[in-house]
Amino acid sequence: MPDAAMAGERPGGTGSAVRFEAVSKSFDGTSLVVRDVTLSVARGEFLTFLGPSGSGKTTSLMMLAGFEAPTRGEIYLNDQPVTAMPPHKRGLGFVFQNYALFPHMSVAENLAFPLEVRKVDRASIKAKVDRALAMVSLQGFEERRPAQLSGGQQQRVAVARALVFEPSIVLMDEPLGALDKRLREQLQLELRRIHRELGVTMIYVTHDQSEAMTLSDRIAVFNQGRIEQLADPASLYANPQTLFVASFIGENNAHEGRVMGREGEHVRVALDAGGTFLARAAAPLAPDTRVSLSVRPERLTPGEGPNTIRGRIEERIFLGDHARLVVAGPAGDRWVARVDPRVHGGADEGAEASFAFSPDDAQALAHS
Repeated sequence: MPDAAMAGERPGGTGSAVRFEAVSKSFDGTSLVVRDVTLSVARGEFLTFLGPSGSGKTTSLMMLAGFEAPTRGEIYLNDQPVTAMPPHKRGLGFVFQNYALFPHMSVAENLAFPLEVRKVDRASIKAKVDRALAMVSLQGFEERRPAQLSGGQQQRVAVARALVFEPSIVLMDEPLGALDKRLREQLQLELRRIHRELGVTMIYVTHDQSEAMTLSDRIAVFNQGRIEQLADPASLYANPQTLFVASFIGENNAHEGRVMGREGEHVRVALDAGGTFLARAAAPLAPDTRVSLSVRPERLTPGEGPNTIRGRIEERIFLGDHARLVVAGPAGDRWVARVDPRVHGGADEGAEASFAFSPDDAQALAHS
């Protein structure tokens, strides 16, 4: 695993708001659900913990919030160790998936609550609540109860409550997971706007890679309790360091084979299904190393080139801005290509076709 890349701060960051140092967590004393996680979050950064269910992302967030204690390692907030500090003293805002609003309180009372427990004076509470409501575009909803709000409005109230006492760090655990696709996408843009306006550090948990790509400055991809890769969205997509990251972030063609040898800046890979292809290597690879050849669908273009596949178009699906083609090779291998239907409208099901991709657009990723 490329753990060395995890510890660095984001370029241009202003300092470390959060640090995990070799943090592990076990619930039964035997198996680890989080394994030696080390990372640093810059002040003002939007960092997302992304991964499938059971990958350790939510447990890591719960340890940062103070709801779980690490089995090993230390967590720092603004360079202060907090493992022994109770949650209410960490000064963190928190947004849950289920909103966690008080049903018997009005919207204004829900927002005022975290200020009241901090002994803020009444005049300041009114001003801060008004400002928070304006931030999430809910002016005029002060007297409504949560049951009188839509799901999206309830989530806006939950976000406002997490921000109303002006924390420097806000944690969000799948806050948009219960919303429909259109509303979820709308609130993603709202969260981006709020983050940019406030400059607050946000750490966000999701299993939705599209959501992570939309929101994040950087993404930590979790798998089996470890961070497999930590990078900005564009780097994760274009330069995945492991087969898991290549498969989890976006659609991916992955075909197994072995390394034949190096040719200049590339390695030649012989696929089990037949054919040899040139590709970049994410790490030094010796001959006969088992790898998967990874190519994004949009990198396959009709025609021939240094890396060419030939086969029959088995399936063509029109998706508006692109057409998704499934190409069946002679050995039963299948490749997915994404093409512009205006340019390649003649790619019909059953037709024979050739597609090419550049060696720089393919990666040879060693098996774990």
